[in-house]
Amino acid sequence: MFFRHRATRILGLLAILSLPAVFPFLRDQVPRTNDLASHMYRAFELEQLLRAGVIFPRWGPHLVHGYGYPVFNYFPFLSHYLIAITHIASGLDFLWSYRIVAAVVTLITTWG
Repeated sequence: MFFRHRATRILGLLAILSLPAVFPFLRDQVPRTNDLASHMYRAFELEQLLRAGVIFPRWGPHLVHGYGYPVFNYFPFLSHYLIAITHIASGLDFLWSYRIVAAVVTLITTWG
C-alpha cells in the first residue's frame, strides 16, 4: 500500500515538473523548428489517405509536387497518425492538433 501511494506521488511530481516543457506548445505561437512544415504536410497527407480508406499507407500520392513519394515506407509516422486522428476527432486545425499531441506526449514521456 505504501508503494502505491509513493508511486502516485512520484508520478504527480513528475507531471508538475514537466509542465514548463508543455507551456511552449500551448502559447499563441508554435515553437519554431526546421521541419514543422514538412510534418504538418505529411500529417495532412496521412489524414487524406485515412479518409480514403488507406490505413497503412506506403505511398503519399500528393507529396513531391504531386509526383508522389514513399515517405511512409522510410519515416516513422506514429506522430503523424496521432496528429491526423486528433484532427479528425476534434475538428481543430493541424497546428492545434500538433500542439495537443506534443503536449500529451511530453506529459506521457515523463512517466517513462
